[in-house]
Amino acid sequence: MLAGKRCLVVGLANHRSLAWGCAQAWRAAGAQVLVSSLPRFQPSIAKLLASSWPEAKAQGPEQYSLACDVMDPESVKAMMARVSERFDGELDVLLHAVAYASAPAMNGPFIGTTAEDFTQAHLVSSHSLITLAREALPLLTDPERDSEPTPSAIRARKRNSSILTLSYLGAQRAILPYKVMGPAKASLEATVRLLAAELGPPPNQVRVNAVGPGPIHTLSARGIPGFGEMCKEAAARAPLRRNADLEDVGGAAVFLASDAAKAITGQVLYVDGGLNVM
Repeated sequence: MLAGKRCLVVGLANHRSLAWGCAQAWRAAGAQVLVSSLPRFQPSIAKLLASSWPEAKAQGPEQYSLACDVMDPESVKAMMARVSERFDGELDVLLHAVAYASAPAMNGPFIGTTAEDFTQAHLVSSHSLITLAREALPLLTDPERDSEPTPSAIRARKRNSSILTLSYLGAQRAILPYKVMGPAKASLEATVRLLAAELGPPPNQVRVNAVGPGPIHTLSARGIPGFGEMCKEAAARAPLRRNADLEDVGGAAVFLASDAAKAITGQVLYVDGGLNVM
């Protein structure tokens, strides 16, 4: 389904990351995948790749893993330069899997959130998508294309470039344990819509969407007070009576990255057992 696609995953932390579920699903669907993580995660990511991807074990995990701090513009530029080198100047799919809020902001009452913690959550979790999209745009688009192609030329376009990110129902509802990450994810979803509107028209024609999983046990989820109870309550309320897992999220990411979704942009695709309708 993704044969020939070149994909970049930004924000991988470990084998429980939603980013890992997407990377694994994209590879299984035939895509070439590079992963990026914070420098401090690089040793563990190298071990994960070497044990999971035969080609990484044979060629060295450093061929598939890139270090990047999305809060450092020069680090993002350096990462994209390496991606361009590995993929011959073209990228089909970018996954933004980056989010952060400080421990005090997640453990105290929301009304006590400081301006600094509020700003940091938005910069890391939302604005970083803008930074990544801007730096990846030359790889996602075809600069030789006419800025005003005919409708038939648009339909005949072979590339189907897209940007994905990860959101959560807390962007739309008041989920108390999610604290400051609720407004941060709301900002992220607004950013998805604006980027979709700005990058969709020719000559770019890049799609931008979000996947909205329900509660899943990840490294980031550990910072949410009472997360275990959130998972139990979500499974009890969801129409399917279960929470999503990494395989579910990966399947949605495959669809949104594929040609089957080439007319879909600016959307949040919930993968939560139907919890969002309750």
